[in-house]
Amino acid sequence: WRSVIGMDPVSITMMAELSLIVATVMLLPTVSAVLLLPSTPEIFWSQHNWYRTQGPNASAASVNSGAYFKMSFTGQTGPPLLHLTPNDPTAPGVQYMNIVYSVDDWELIELPILSNTTTLVLTPTPSGPLNKTAVHTLVVMIYNSKQGDNRWSAPFAPRGAGLLVRGVELEDGAVAIARDDLAPKRCLIYGDSITEGVEAQCHPASDCTIGGDLCGNSATKTWGRAVAAAFDCEYSQVGFGSLGWTVGGGGGVVPVFTPGDPSQSSWNQIYDGAPRTFENIDYVFILHATNDGLRQKGTPASVAAVTESVHGWLEAIRNAVGAETHVFLTVPFGGFGAAQEPIGALKAGFDLYQGIADTAAPKDTRTHYIDLGPAAARGLTHFGIRSIESCGGIHPRGGTRYSARHGELGAMLAVKATLAIASVPQRGLSASD
Repeated sequence: WRSVIGMDPVSITMMAELSLIVATVMLLPTVSAVLLLPSTPEIFWSQHNWYRTQGPNASAASVNSGAYFKMSFTGQTGPPLLHLTPNDPTAPGVQYMNIVYSVDDWELIELPILSNTTTLVLTPTPSGPLNKTAVHTLVVMIYNSKQGDNRWSAPFAPRGAGLLVRGVELEDGAVAIARDDLAPKRCLIYGDSITEGVEAQCHPASDCTIGGDLCGNSATKTWGRAVAAAFDCEYSQVGFGSLGWTVGGGGGVVPVFTPGDPSQSSWNQIYDGAPRTFENIDYVFILHATNDGLRQKGTPASVAAVTESVHGWLEAIRNAVGAETHVFLTVPFGGFGAAQEPIGALKAGFDLYQGIADTAAPKDTRTHYIDLGPAAARGLTHFGIRSIESCGGIHPRGGTRYSARHGELGAMLAVKATLAIASVPQRGLSASD
């Protein structure tokens, strides 16, 4: 204590307290961490809307609202951390996306993704330490993103709308466990802004002040999610606003199917240059033609072009998924491509593929044409209608405050699809098929 002679009592007390704090910190155990790369086999990724790489710098990349991953883990007391590669790390953060997550199946929590976001803390609900000996679950999903930001040619650069996941961080000693509750079937679901969940929550929460896509859109309130539940599927939702068979979508996305030009087709790519895989798919649903009709209204050539695109895609998807997968070419809910422009194009493309006249037998009994008709089209036929079904005339309401039209339409489609499957000769398949 000779070194403190002459010091005032307050300084002596502060020095003593600081020494105690330093000693306490030195006695605390060092908490290290383990980063689970996207290639970790215990992590399940929605299989056909993430582009995943392997190796020490493995990553998982997606541009689709509704893309998700699931895992279980144990040996953890604190919250998991989600590590990202930011789209623009040097600039001030600009929000372009929201994700949602759930720990232990509690309600979804929404978090913003900014252009410079690198790490997110996935705090459990209710907050507090996790039981270290228990098995916990985690699900993370892209909830919405800006349709106009780059989704195709440079989605992970400045003004890009992609999510690039580096991994999930757990505490040292914690381990990932494969989910034991995955649905047995797999669905691939194609569509436009309706499938993406645009305007599904017409009246977002009052605390959502950023506006536009990041407030009004919801990937969880879609017809695709309802169909996947009905078919007991883990699903890959591929929806791009403004996209059509022959017209490109927001963010630079190329048309669904450009005959003779795979590089200018989006059905087969997650984004430009990132090939989509097609293994292990039980059901494919596609709802396109709304934007072909809205953007090429009154153009006679659009009927022929959409017909050709549909015909070519049906051939291509069958080659990609194999003979056993059920494929459902479905008229969009507003009747586009059937009763609405491009009038009759979907059925014409289907008939060309099947090689049939109205009285002949189809060549492919596992490719189906479904039109839900006027009952589905109500309130969804043109912009400007504010109704029970829609807050804008094209996009169905997703629910929560008002009607859950997306879910109702998904139920209607699931029933029609089930009846179509039931009419197919069984070829030795199990009843669950």
